[in-house]
Amino acid sequence: MEAKSLWVLLTTLLFIIQGWRQTEGCLEQERIALFQLKSFFNRLYKLENWADVKGSNCCQWERVECNITSKRVIGLDLYFTRYWDNRERRSDLSGYLNVSLFLPFEELKSLNLSENNIADLVDNQVSLSSVFNNLEILVLSGNNFNDSVLSKLKSLTKLKTLDLSDNRIISLRHFEGEKVQPMMNLEVLDLSGNLLKNNDLTYLKGLSSLKSLNIGGNQLEGSIDIRVLNNLTKLKLLDLSDNKIESLQSSHDGERPLNVTNFEELYLDSNSFTNSLLAQLNGFSNLKSLSIRGNQLNGSINIKGRIT
Repeated sequence: MEAKSLWVLLTTLLFIIQGWRQTEGCLEQERIALFQLKSFFNRLYKLENWADVKGSNCCQWERVECNITSKRVIGLDLYFTRYWDNRERRSDLSGYLNVSLFLPFEELKSLNLSENNIADLVDNQVSLSSVFNNLEILVLSGNNFNDSVLSKLKSLTKLKTLDLSDNRIISLRHFEGEKVQPMMNLEVLDLSGNLLKNNDLTYLKGLSSLKSLNIGGNQLEGSIDIRVLNNLTKLKLLDLSDNKIESLQSSHDGERPLNVTNFEELYLDSNSFTNSLLAQLNGFSNLKSLSIRGNQLNGSINIKGRIT
């Protein structure tokens, strides 16, 4: 009986301890770190429940996601939370974000910093890879980043989704050759709304795990040789819309063929394609979605047998 009573007592204590752990909330050092972040992301009404009150459960704060077991912060959605005057946009007065502020978030996997007019991620003697060593999703769209940010981001080896749309990137030279090796796990890359040109496609050929690539709304024009993407054998979605592209180069005698058998979605809207485009799509045998709105196709078009 004594043994049974002891077992019941221990079991009861275990349940009490587990219940306490489940209600104790976020880690104190992470709560403090979040409040320190609030001074940079200063659009206060967006973060009004981020309170500097000891014991406040930051896992229940807006824009914060925690692991239900460890209570560690795993996601931060800081979209449009930094105030800046319209006159500051695209100027030297843009914000420089000290990434060491994120050091306490050791399990952070998803971070959205979009629409905050951030100009750069300042290392401050702390490497980006040591701060974001578990980061899988990073959204930096609608900021003020230039090419230099690429040299820092390529150290994030676990990154799977990277959104750099609507920034000021004019070249992808930092992705050239072996320089891009650490980003081999990247699956989704959005570079739309920047200032990239035709030759920048060649810098992407090392990203062999890419499944989705959006390079719409840039400065691609004329004839585009997408054979430079032949190494991206997992690529299923390609968005080239909102450029000035006139044609897609296909293979010629003695040249390497176009490897597009895995393509499932192709977006070519708002370019300068003519009726000859359909002939250029020969070989896209697994294409499930094709969008070509806003081009210069006209008259009668024979689509029979065009895409095989």
